[in-house]
Amino acid sequence: MNLNKKIIYGIIILVIIILAFFIYYMSLNKSAKIEKKAEVVTENALFFKFKDDKTIQLITPESKLQEYNIETSEISSIKKLTLKNIINCLWSPNNTKIAILTNQYYIYDIVNNKYFKLNKNIDTLTWLNENEILYGYNKFEEKKFYLAKSRYSGKNYKIIKSYKNNLKEMSSSKNKYYFLLEDKDSLFSEGKLTEYDPNVEQIKNIENTIASYSINNNIASYLKLTTGENTTARLILNGVNKKTFLTEVEINYIPVSEEKILLTERNQDGSINFDVINEKNNSNTIFKFEDPAQTIPYNLITKNNILYFVSSNKLYKLNLE
Repeated sequence: MNLNKKIIYGIIILVIIILAFFIYYMSLNKSAKIEKKAEVVTENALFFKFKDDKTIQLITPESKLQEYNIETSEISSIKKLTLKNIINCLWSPNNTKIAILTNQYYIYDIVNNKYFKLNKNIDTLTWLNENEILYGYNKFEEKKFYLAKSRYSGKNYKIIKSYKNNLKEMSSSKNKYYFLLEDKDSLFSEGKLTEYDPNVEQIKNIENTIASYSINNNIASYLKLTTGENTTARLILNGVNKKTFLTEVEINYIPVSEEKILLTERNQDGSINFDVINEKNNSNTIFKFEDPAQTIPYNLITKNNILYFVSSNKLYKLNLE
């Protein structure tokens, strides 16, 4: 009888262990798909940046510089820019100037309503501070590429280092500055993620075979290519692999916090999934977004757990909670 009891107790304990393991396993694979519609903030936007907690500064497809008040939904015009066919915009830290890319880079001084035409060979740039820029430029005739800095007007420039390969995708985070050093020998458009620290004038390599990277809220993430039978990309946040997929998948992505990363993926029907992956509890929440033009959203910015982005010349917001 005691033997039978021991067997029964053993079976009960085994069932409890299996059940506990199953619950734990399921907690590691939590996934929720949410049909939540993104709201249109304004029908006319090309690029934008938060000026403060209540105000968004934006540039329209007609090259108008405007401000949008989140609380009142009021739009006020600031200037009509003379530049056309704008490809990209980068505001200075205190929003008094904008680096604008058309066929080449210009700096627009909002306060003084002045334009400064930069060297036509500049390929990428970012702001060192309110009055200085860091950039990569080429001298194809010499087969050299340079990391340099100057005043926002282009004057007082200083070469920091020369390279044999091109510099691209410059950005900044926590007073450090990043760029991709292109690998010309590669079949793919990857490069070395490189960090420049102006405080100690130090340049160091962070990671190799990077397809792209993203910085948001002073947190960095990147796509690392891995080659094998199929070339794949691994989405890395804080050194942890969050997702792996084939490189032909078209995505944009940004880190939301130290634990969360958001990526966009195009579905077969042309709709977009915003996939929020949470490192802390290994869960992911998927928000579906449909745009008739089937374009990939860009200019992704998160603020107070709300995603703001541009798609088909409209500024949207999506509550991620």
